[in-house]
Amino acid sequence: MTKESNDFSFDVVIAMLERLANGFQTRVAGWGQAGVEWDRLASAIVAELGSIGYLLFGMAFVFVVTTLGQVITTRTLRRLVSAKEGFLGSLVTLMGLCIALVIGITCALLLARGSSPAKFSFSAMVLAAALGTLIWSIHSTLLYAVRGRDAHDAAPTIRRLAMRINLAFSWALAGSAIHAALGAWGSGAGLRDLFGTFGVGVPVLAFICLTIFTYRRHTVGLVGGRRPRSAARGAMARAWPGLVIVVLNLLYLSGQIALVAGRPLPSMTLGTAALALLILPYLDALLRSWGMTAQGIENLPVTRAALRMTARPAAVASILAVLLTIWLAPVYALIGTQTGRLGWLAVEIAIIGLVSALAWNIVTVLSDRARNEKIVANNAEEEAGQPQTRFQTLAPLLAATAKAIIATLAILSALVALGISVWPIITGFSVFGLAIGLGSQTLIKDIVSGLFYLGDDAFRMGEYIETAGSKGTIEKISVRSVSLRHPRGPLATIPYGSIGRVVNFSRDYAIEKIAFRVAMDTDVEKLRKIFKAIGLEQLKDPELAGDLLEPFKSQGIAEIEDGTLVVRGKFKAKAGRQHLIRRKVLLAVHDAFLENNIEVVARPMMPPAHP
Repeated sequence: MTKESNDFSFDVVIAMLERLANGFQTRVAGWGQAGVEWDRLASAIVAELGSIGYLLFGMAFVFVVTTLGQVITTRTLRRLVSAKEGFLGSLVTLMGLCIALVIGITCALLLARGSSPAKFSFSAMVLAAALGTLIWSIHSTLLYAVRGRDAHDAAPTIRRLAMRINLAFSWALAGSAIHAALGAWGSGAGLRDLFGTFGVGVPVLAFICLTIFTYRRHTVGLVGGRRPRSAARGAMARAWPGLVIVVLNLLYLSGQIALVAGRPLPSMTLGTAALALLILPYLDALLRSWGMTAQGIENLPVTRAALRMTARPAAVASILAVLLTIWLAPVYALIGTQTGRLGWLAVEIAIIGLVSALAWNIVTVLSDRARNEKIVANNAEEEAGQPQTRFQTLAPLLAATAKAIIATLAILSALVALGISVWPIITGFSVFGLAIGLGSQTLIKDIVSGLFYLGDDAFRMGEYIETAGSKGTIEKISVRSVSLRHPRGPLATIPYGSIGRVVNFSRDYAIEKIAFRVAMDTDVEKLRKIFKAIGLEQLKDPELAGDLLEPFKSQGIAEIEDGTLVVRGKFKAKAGRQHLIRRKVLLAVHDAFLENNIEVVARPMMPPAHP
């Protein structure tokens, strides 16, 4: 790093500290003028309404009336239409909220006595009450939706937890309404800053953090979700109470630094970010369940299934983008940079992430449906051993390639959005890849050979093949190798470059020939008729008819060996199904030989060699 860059960095840090110190001194000076501003405010209120008590009473009255109106009307409507959950329940809640707003605004206009500041003050409290009841409903619904059966005994505790969090947000909303009312009455910045900091911000933050710490054990259970839990989910649940307390404090600190820097963040932005952070684990659990359900619905359109699966990362990415913007905004303000670009940058990166997640999930849904991983329970034993189609075999490789391309494009697009040139990175990776290719000729040989094997459709997933060195059922196909499971259990992984000749026993059909040793005086014509009858009987068997391409029949005398007739029969069946049919044929021949007194001759033992 050059001396000029060091000087530049040092100057920037000094300028940030000076701006921070000057802003803090300005805030403290404003707090010192709060008494004078309060006297002016009190005089204005008395001149308009007659007393300060009337204003406070009116604001409290419309807040309570709006809150109770929303609760009463919503419960009444739900009883009338018998709706508690789902779309109809949400519509009833919205209708109750609208009715409560009408009632509250009507009371506000009647109490304002024609005073514009009073109308604004009362209306602000009505809006705060409406938002408070809405947040109460959303938070409580999400919290109770994820508590599960194992939390039934802890319902009173969960109810108290929800009530305390909701009371904290109601306090914050009411305080924000009073803060806005102070501005409407012409209050100075010092009084509003003092009230917002020590009357709203600090108490609400302390109350929420204390509540989370007090109910940390129940919070861990709620964040973890229903059992069984994954290890990652359990670790996140255990760390969540401490993490959320730290992040909430960082949010408040960012707001205070931005205020000191002279570019205050909107209180609604900070409040929305805090609310989103608190409901994130509950929302994440519901969206995760919703997305997993979409994967199991086969007739759901691919795009809709992918959108449902994308809802979860979209929620997390949106909240993280908001938090990052809030944390970086004070830094931009202190160095004198416009924060408008920061918001657009967060939006661009969020859009890139969401589009990439949607494309990723579309590939995932297509791959899962192509491989047909969902097996019907009553056909599991039959379907599990069936070879897959060519597309089902290639689907995992195509999906992995597509996902790698999506991830690469997403990273490069994010770097471009951040103003970082990606051409040096692309050039560096190209040179690095060329060096690896020159030094890994065997790897290149395996990959290229695999492309030709798969292009020729030499084998598919689930087929039984024999190569130059191994044989077995294909269990895995990767970029450079294929894994074969031997009938006795061992798993062999063979690079494509070492496969050599491939014999596929699972393609199209199989001809099975079976030899029998019978006595020399056996009636061969009678034996032919017996074999033909067995073949015709199997064609009538619904278990075998669909797999038999040619029925079992006699091929006559194959040879005469040591005074014994060797007769042979054969049948043609679908590949992979010949073993079951062979067992059925042998059983039928055994029974027929016993019924017709046909003598079976054992193969003679070879005499030991004389020394």
